[in-house]
Amino acid sequence: MKNLFSSLLLLALLVMALPVSAQFRRDRNTANKEYELKAYNLAIENYKKALTRRPDDLESLSRIADSYRMLNQMQAAHTNYQKAVLQKKVSAETILEHAHVLKALGRYDEAKQFYLLYARDHDVVKGNHFAQSCDFAKAQTGVSAGFTATSVMSNSPSSDFGPSLPSSQQLVFNSARTLSGQSFTGQASNAPYVAAIGPAGNIGQALTLETGYRPSAGNVGPVSYTPDGRQVIFTQNNFTAGTRMIPEAGITMALYIADVNERGEWLNVQPLPFNGTTYNSGYGTFSADGNTIYFSSDRPEGYGGYDIYRSERSGGTWSSVPENLGTTVNSVGHEITPFYDGKSLYFSSNHHQGLGAYDVFRAEMSGKQPITLYHMGEGINSTRDDIGFITDPITSVGYVSSNRIGGMGMEDIYKITTGEAPANPVTGTGSTTFPTTTVPGQVDPNTTTTVPGRVTTTPGTTTTPGTTTAPTSGRDTTTPVPGGPTPPGTYRGLVTNAQTGYPIPMANIRVTQRPTGASLTMFTNVDGEYIIELKPGIPYDISIDAENFLGVKFPVTNTTGDRNILGNTTLLPSASGPATTTTTPPRTTTTAPTTTTTTSTTTYPTTTTSTSNITGYSVQIASLRSTPDLGKFSNVSSVGNVYSVDTGSSYKVRMGVFATRAEADAAAARAKAAGYNGAFVVADTGVSSGTTRSTSTASTYTPSTTTTTAPVSTGRYKVQLGAYGQPQNFDRSKASQLGALETRNRGNITLFLIGGLNSIGEANTMKARARSMGYDGAFVLEEVNGQLVKLQ
Repeated sequence: MKNLFSSLLLLALLVMALPVSAQFRRDRNTANKEYELKAYNLAIENYKKALTRRPDDLESLSRIADSYRMLNQMQAAHTNYQKAVLQKKVSAETILEHAHVLKALGRYDEAKQFYLLYARDHDVVKGNHFAQSCDFAKAQTGVSAGFTATSVMSNSPSSDFGPSLPSSQQLVFNSARTLSGQSFTGQASNAPYVAAIGPAGNIGQALTLETGYRPSAGNVGPVSYTPDGRQVIFTQNNFTAGTRMIPEAGITMALYIADVNERGEWLNVQPLPFNGTTYNSGYGTFSADGNTIYFSSDRPEGYGGYDIYRSERSGGTWSSVPENLGTTVNSVGHEITPFYDGKSLYFSSNHHQGLGAYDVFRAEMSGKQPITLYHMGEGINSTRDDIGFITDPITSVGYVSSNRIGGMGMEDIYKITTGEAPANPVTGTGSTTFPTTTVPGQVDPNTTTTVPGRVTTTPGTTTTPGTTTAPTSGRDTTTPVPGGPTPPGTYRGLVTNAQTGYPIPMANIRVTQRPTGASLTMFTNVDGEYIIELKPGIPYDISIDAENFLGVKFPVTNTTGDRNILGNTTLLPSASGPATTTTTPPRTTTTAPTTTTTTSTTTYPTTTTSTSNITGYSVQIASLRSTPDLGKFSNVSSVGNVYSVDTGSSYKVRMGVFATRAEADAAAARAKAAGYNGAFVVADTGVSSGTTRSTSTASTYTPSTTTTTAPVSTGRYKVQLGAYGQPQNFDRSKASQLGALETRNRGNITLFLIGGLNSIGEANTMKARARSMGYDGAFVLEEVNGQLVKLQ
């Protein structure tokens, strides 16, 4: 009878599980179809549904992240990419895309680490090229290139892009807006608009450009007129408002030419002869004399992606076989939006070394051949897409389209007050040269938002691990418990090992407020967490360093109040850093070997000063700013002798010394099981006279099927919130609002529990709270003789 009951129960559980699995597949399949159709907004919503049912699904995480990337929502993309890259079978493309997003966020040090990982494991040439581009971007940050960018008054909350100058008195551009009085068709499209340019350079109200031409499919624009205004070239496009206007987003284009009559109407519209049915051609512009068309195309004979070509007019026809401009301009990436003013060729690229995403470059020309390439520097460029740069040779005013932070809409047009181009190029990678951006001028005021504020914190203030003195108000913001609730007005960050996924405790966090230069220092707690206060609109620079890891630095500006703005910062081990058994970030599959370790026997705890030399390996479990209380590390005293080393700037708490690396690896695994997730092995060849030691007998270590991976509370009852095969995908910050969070390992599954509950009534109350917060499957466990037993 008992077996029959068990079988029926199992069958019932399977029946209940089937609909959930089916719903997951339905939502993901729907999202995949929308993703393949480039309907990124729709795909995101269905990927969200799929991820609520299977939070660690790699395909959904990678594709929702890429969807956010195509919508220029880089912070949301980063949040999902950092979950995806932690999984075992993450693709090379996902690692590269994550690095691109980090660069677009201005997090150059982190981006460089992922580019280097990509170089090491996938494509050494491409990875190292982009890693070097991060160094280039850091060198250009804050260096004026002699340009000032200001948003034009004609911008709207919709996409505004593709500026063109039929004359010095008119600005023509494309927009996805709907003017007052126009009917909305139900689908956002874009069309050319025109605005008058006043004597002082002011841009007037935008009006629909009346051409009399209605395309049978797609949208019309951007446009370019010949100098006499008698002909126009335009791109027929499928751009979607809200989606980045770049090749990666799945755009399709073709180029058309038309005559223009006295009323501005377009007549005799014809496709240009170099269009193709299997490739795209677009972003076309006339040269200054009107006899050459410069355009971008992904035709197969190029160097990779979109290249820039030109077609010459001969009589009344245009060459059907265009000329590729060569490797000074073109690369294996995308080169788009060319503009030739008769002296220089301007274009945008996502491959040449720049600040992030697409940057504007200037090619110096010798006759018809580009000979030297210059990056146009800050002001014209930002960390996001900067495309479609043009200039007016009469007024020396330029315009560029950008989706940079601080704009009015999705893409905006910025007026560029041009300075003199940098005259002294410096050698870059390959055959490309880049300028030294030393021309006097103003810094782009739209690149970062600087809201006036005053910091009352004393620079250099240091706090205890897991606590911080707020850099904007001077009040203390203390983490109550590791992973606990975040105080109002503050933001939680996490620092982890890029190769293992383990938190890094005692990482040094330095926060600097740009307007005042005031800064403070704090350290991550045992779970690798830190909390800081970020005033709205004020830019901060955050640097993170940890012993045996490569440091990073990145900017943060709190413009939306996003609770995940700091996210998970991953650090790569340095050459002398902690050993790992993985090749891509992170592989959480290291299994500790079964090993017996033996050391000398001494009563614990005794503290003595020793000057003896020791040769072997130790396990570092903490790094502290003040003399440690070794009694707090008694839970690992049976694994190895616990001692501290005074380095002069900090105290390293270690256990050992072990004769072989295998013994040390086993001890490190046991230390992690005891709650020291950042434990790592170091070579220990001796101790200084300042070493404090405590020794004990180490016992035989055999991995068990159930191990505690966080300090266990004394309460008899616990509430299980979830069980994860990829524990890094569990939201610790949210769960810790319920109480003391514990984890237990069962094979490859990590259980997340709320402990410290002393009665069944208290446990049931906690279960109800957990379910009200979205943990629908929460249930009560009782610890009996070291085993967890589920209660009905």
